[in-house]
Amino acid sequence: MKKRWIVMVAIMMLLAFTAGAVAGSTSQVIQATLAHDFKFMLNGKAWTPQIDGKNLSPIVYEGRTYLPARPLAEALGVKIDWDKSTKTVIIGEAPVVVEEPKPEPKPEPQPEQPKEEPKEEAPAIASADDAAKAIVKAFAPVNAKISISGLVAGMVKVGAEATASIAADGKANANIKGDAGPLGQSDVNAPLCPYSELIYGPEGEALKVVAGAAFADKGDVYVITVTGNTPASLLNMLNKVNDKATWSEVKGTAEITVDKKTNRVTKIIIKNGTAKVKTMLGEKEATFEATFTYSY
Repeated sequence: MKKRWIVMVAIMMLLAFTAGAVAGSTSQVIQATLAHDFKFMLNGKAWTPQIDGKNLSPIVYEGRTYLPARPLAEALGVKIDWDKSTKTVIIGEAPVVVEEPKPEPKPEPQPEQPKEEPKEEAPAIASADDAAKAIVKAFAPVNAKISISGLVAGMVKVGAEATASIAADGKANANIKGDAGPLGQSDVNAPLCPYSELIYGPEGEALKVVAGAAFADKGDVYVITVTGNTPASLLNMLNKVNDKATWSEVKGTAEITVDKKTNRVTKIIIKNGTAKVKTMLGEKEATFEATFTYSY
């Protein structure tokens, strides 16, 4: 004979693992029968549901028989689990949670960068004339160190050590300390700088200095070799070495070195210079050499 019980139980408790697992607002009070006389056969053999070694009796509710899920699943060899956070009985493999792909952040719009104006390329330098034009265009205030040495009539030593400059407005200035042997020494200032026509310009005068010159591209520098052309600034410089000597018919080979990066003259060397020098003793032949070093 069945023993009937009025049982306070949640529907989910019929499938749950512990009495406290189903507490919550979804619980419902029912009236059911605890059937102690029900028997079970599993795969042709008698089987009694158990939890923790204790026999269980099924519950009959509205004509249906209920057993806890765990002992039945374990008897059938089916994996079973309980997700307390979601109050879910999991029979078999747990569902794979597929995470929704997170949308990639949209890049912040970048302010439009101003377009650079194309730089005007400097004209190629392939001749002495090209170099002369570029030198005048690249002018910057300059200082010069000057050294001159020579012989008059093959025996009288003449020479000078000097400094010179060209300012931003083109004004030149030099301090010349000359030594002409028996003609005496000098220390004068003069408004000049050797080869200012090429370094400062104007362009037409610069082109006269390099007329007929040879041109060579030598790595980091251009070399302009001028024979015979004597700028007025050089002649004026020689005439300031001594006020008792006047130079004329000045000739020689000038090797002009130009820095490629700046298009500026850095050194001029005069070799095999010749001239006529007039003194109180008459006009004599002279030879000389000179070096001019420029810094900006």
